[in-house]
Amino acid sequence: MALQLRMPGTTREGGTYPTLHEDIASGDLLVPGHTVTDREDVAQLQHVLNGELFVRVPRALPARLTPKE
Repeated sequence: MALQLRMPGTTREGGTYPTLHEDIASGDLLVPGHTVTDREDVAQLQHVLNGELFVRVPRALPARLTPKE
């Protein structure tokens, strides 16, 4: 079944438009960003589950756009 998403908002930073999306059913957030692929960087990440990837996002993005209860 396809996700049902809503976009709580977007912000402008450095000429880009990062945007969060919220899964309406679970409340989980989908976060855009550039995948961390450098081996030395990846080696420092902890508690990584099989199949997980990490992405870089502007620090201010979640605080600005996380849905408020």
